[in-house]
Amino acid sequence: FHNPNGYILTIEIGRKPITKPVLVLIHGFCGSNFFFLKMFKELAKTFHIYAIDIYGMGLSYKWNFKSKDWESSM
Repeated sequence: FHNPNGYILTIEIGRKPITKPVLVLIHGFCGSNFFFLKMFKELAKTFHIYAIDIYGMGLSYKWNFKSKDWESSM
């Protein structure tokens, strides 16, 4: 996904067409998709997975922002 402000890294695991329930994984503040790596194989047996690195975290776009807390960064 790309937009004028940068990009959000999203990992998709599963085959199309999507026949399994969808599971969206979003890491905590200052985290990354790497926290989920060891779980992907097992979860993929049951779910179609989207793992999202939120802006400024993991491998997603990082801009020079000056927020002081989570709410103002979103």
